Amino acid sequence: MKKIIKKSVEAAIVICGTQAALASKAKITQGAVGKYLRGDAMPAGVTAKNLSKAVGGALPPSKFAPHIFDDKNDD
Repeated sequence: MKKIIKKSVEAAIVICGTQAALASKAKITQGAVGKYLRGDAMPAGVTAKNLSKAVGGALPPSKFAPHIFDDKNDD
């Protein structure tokens, strides 16, 4: 599960340009982005939705929080 989150956050960073840009767009800290990359934390549901919005929906919330959402419940 943490590997899915890490790959999704890495993809989101590519879309946004930097960890700081992703963090700003998702309304979280750059430190939180780092924790998701290292597997030290997993995003909450609201954060997963914000990460998805930060990348314009290119990645659904389930890619950032598979422990909360499944592919059928991306709202």
